[in-house]
Amino acid sequence: MTSFQCDLCVFRNLTGRNPIEHSPRDRLLQCCIRRCNLDALWGRERATVDANRRGVHKLLELWKKVGIIPNLPRLGPYPVEDKLGYSVAIAMLLKSLEEGKYASYQQFEVIRSLRSSFSNLYLASMEGAYCQRLVGRDTTKLFLTESPTQSIFFERFATGCKRRMGQEVRQDLAISLEVMHALMQELEKDCGLGRRRKRESWWPC
Repeated sequence: MTSFQCDLCVFRNLTGRNPIEHSPRDRLLQCCIRRCNLDALWGRERATVDANRRGVHKLLELWKKVGIIPNLPRLGPYPVEDKLGYSVAIAMLLKSLEEGKYASYQQFEVIRSLRSSFSNLYLASMEGAYCQRLVGRDTTKLFLTESPTQSIFFERFATGCKRRMGQEVRQDLAISLEVMHALMQELEKDCGLGRRRKRESWWPC
């Protein structure tokens, strides 16, 4: 399961107004919001989501059998502010549209740096400094934070975005046999020359 808000609610949270009809900028923002929600939903395996769905249905069935009023947590409404990290997620999506080094778009490993930048900025802010909590002792420490980029929604979005985009890794090519043989020959020459010079330096006059 993934927490998310509808496109219109997120738009209002981010801009403080309703979208303007026929506005290219507002249309682009709405498309980015929809993409964020879809990536977050695909951040979980289908089998896991299906198992959760069956489990909730079973709960309702068993409660109804004995007359228990369903005690399920509220799914909304959310506060009118961006507490889930939609703004940073949208910035990552927009950056992915820029031309990359190996493809016509930016790789996920590049766009995720925006998340790190925002997280570091949040920790350095007044709000982040007051909200930090430390768990642990000695050398093992864990910091708790309320940064929007550390929310469950953002974790799901990042996972789904990486799955959708994929990850192109270009490793260094192996050295061919011909080149390796040539390198070894040069090394042997250098080693032989060095040993000969050492003997000559110790040879009595």
